[in-house]
Parts: sequence; C-alpha cells; structure tokens
Amino acid sequence: CEKVFHNNADAILKTLKILDAGTMNIVADWMVKAKRIDIYGQSSSALAAMSAANRLLRIGVRTMVSEDQHMQVSSAALLKAGDVAIGVSSSGRSREVAIALRTAREAGAHTVCITSSDNSPVAHQAEAKLLVSASKQEMLEDLPSRIAQMCVLDALYVCVAAKVKKKALTNLHLVSDALDAIKG
Repeated sequence: CEKVFHNNADAILKTLKILDAGTMNIVADWMVKAKRIDIYGQSSSALAAMSAANRLLRIGVRTMVSEDQHMQVSSAALLKAGDVAIGVSSSGRSREVAIALRTAREAGAHTVCITSSDNSPVAHQAEAKLLVSASKQEMLEDLPSRIAQMCVLDALYVCVAAKVKKKALTNLHLVSDALDAIKG
C-alpha cells in the first residue's frame, strides 16, 4: 500500500518537471476569455474532467463535461472561435476524445490535451499540450497518471482563479452560501 503513495508522488514530481509553465499560462488565458469550455474524457479521465468542471463552475467558469461520446461531439460542434476544448486521456489513444477535440478544432475553438503521449491521436488534435508523467506499474491501469492529470487540472484551476481573483472569490462565496442553504 505504501508503494501507491510513492508512485503517485513520483508521478506528480515527474509531471512538474515536464510541464511547460508557458503553455499552462496560455491555456489559462484562453480559459478566462472563453465563453464556453468543454472537457472531454473517458473512464477515469472523465472523473478527472468532472472534478475540474465542478471546481471551475464554483468560480463562475461555465464548463461542460460529459462521458457520452455523442454529447462530447455535439457540444464540440457548437463551440466557436475563442472557446476552449480540453481532452484528457492518460495514453492519448482515446478515440472518442480525439474525435471530440478534432470537432472542436474544426469549429474554431482552442484545443488542449492533457496526456502522457506527445505523439498520440489526442495530442495530434491539440493546439496546446500539457504532458503528464506515466509509467505502467504491475497493474494494468496507470493509476499515478490519473493523479498527475488531477494535479494539472488543479493547477489550471488555480491559474484561472488567480487571473479573475475578485470574481472568483465573489462566486465562491455565492456558491458556498447557496450550498449552506441546502445543508440546513
């Protein structure tokens, strides 16, 4: 069990070393200016996408996420210039995510990928690439890659929030108050 913690920490540190801060800043700028943001992912990458969309929504950045391929492609087709589509795929081989990113790019949106493979179908559809570390462990699934994806998405969230700090804080308070009301 301790090995899981070490592998996850190692993936985070390796991702930090290969992550391009300039690209991260450009993507955050795009996100701040976008009217719409889509995040696409399948399986565990979809969970990372949903978590990021939830955080972004709380600061007032409206983000669409769906695991359904038809919904992803439909939403991508309706994006416009200046909107942002982010594809999350550990291996970069997710056909569904690559198709959604291609559709978004053809619609005029900025396209971004978060993946471990710079030379993959998902990466080929992305205007900006945010690479994460990946290494197959004894298990079939690369669990540390999911943690690295979450860290990159968390960093994007913090970058966006910092760029719209006053608005982000106001929206966080509004959401917190609304949620407190339903908790009783």
